[in-house]
Amino acid sequence: MHKVHLQTPELIDHQREFKHGTGAIMTVFFNLILLQQLNCLAMRHVIQDGPDSCIEEWILFDYADELQVLTERRLCQADLLSSAGWVTLEDNKLIAVT
Repeated sequence: MHKVHLQTPELIDHQREFKHGTGAIMTVFFNLILLQQLNCLAMRHVIQDGPDSCIEEWILFDYADELQVLTERRLCQADLLSSAGWVTLEDNKLIAVT
């Protein structure tokens, strides 16, 4: 059996912030999704831009009084989870074609 290791483990290194754990995704409307994964807090908004295209807008959140290290962790994890992220590419493709 082979073990798999991430070359950049800080991508999934998280600080527990919420009692429910590290993940929640809430679809408010078909084109508006609120996301809390690991420490990434975001809103994904899809805007139709013609009959065959759309714009996917991501807004990332943090808290005004949080430590800089946590803000940096959120941004690092956004690289994993946001519109150009490594994990959500298939989600983004599905949203773009529906």
